[in-house]
Amino acid sequence: MSLTNDTSCSDESLRGDIWETELPQAVGDELKKSPRRCVIISADGLQSLKVKLVVPLREWKQSHENNFWCVPIDPTVKNGLIKKSTADALQARCVSTERLCNKLGVVSADVMENIVAALAMVIDYV
Repeated sequence: MSLTNDTSCSDESLRGDIWETELPQAVGDELKKSPRRCVIISADGLQSLKVKLVVPLREWKQSHENNFWCVPIDPTVKNGLIKKSTADALQARCVSTERLCNKLGVVSADVMENIVAALAMVIDYV
């Protein structure tokens, strides 16, 4: 695993941030590309922990519209994305802050709310 750490991640990784993230080797239907853009969904009050709960992003496809766990994200200057993406709440996972390589930007409050709602539906917490 090669981590670039273009930006220090330990104190600067906050809820809603998008980071390029080195994910462990994929198995089965897990997302395979690494590094992969991920949105941090952990609460900021957990800064002392050296792990973050993240939702990986993938390229947007029309077929994602029918999946409640897929949240569309349009590219903006603020979020640093260059193409329409999907936050895949079904693929949420915990990663070490050492896996956070490069901060790209931050999602809007509306997008963050939609990601958390999708995660709540994935775990049937509605």
